[in-house]
Order: sequence, then C-alpha cells, then structure tokens
Amino acid sequence: MSSIPKEDQFSVIRKEYPYYEKQFQSLRDFQLYVMNFWMSVYVFLAIFGCIQSGATIGYSVLQMIRILHEVKLLISKETWKKHRMSVRNLVLQITYEQLLRIIREIEG
Repeated sequence: MSSIPKEDQFSVIRKEYPYYEKQFQSLRDFQLYVMNFWMSVYVFLAIFGCIQSGATIGYSVLQMIRILHEVKLLISKETWKKHRMSVRNLVLQITYEQLLRIIREIEG
C-alpha cells in the first residue's frame, strides 16, 4: 500500500469528499490511501492467501476425519470418542481464532 503526499491527499478530498474538507484540515495527522495497482495486488494476494490457508486447513481436517473413520473398528470406543472430540475441538479452535481476528479488525 502506498500513501500519497499531503497535497495530493487534499486534492482527492476536495474532489471526492468536499463536505468533509474542513474536518480533514483540522486533523493533525491522517493518511489517505487510494486504490492503485499495488493496492489491488496487495488485496488480491491477501484474499488468495486467506482462501489458500482455509483450503489447506479444511483439507487437513477432512483427512483427519477420514483417517479417524478408517481406524474406528481398530480402536476402542472410548479412544475413538476421545480422538473425535480432539478433532472437533481443533475445528472449533480454528474457527474461534478466525472469528476473533475478524472482530478485532472490525473494532479497529
């Protein structure tokens, strides 16, 4: 992401948000980012990385569940329940962490 010089920031504000120009002038320090090529690349890579991470985690969890079902007849019922609970807790932990990350981003 690249910031733009102050004078260019104010020209963008005058053009896009003329109603808020005085409020921006009263601020001591602020940054204005515009969507340009590099910002688009950054957003694309961030989205792609999130999708790839989610797919990798999802695939790994599905593999664990598949293997757990394959060994169901080879282990005791209590051991199978413990392993099943472990996989369930892993999925809940991953989901909980992602929800917290989203909430932190929203709150700022």
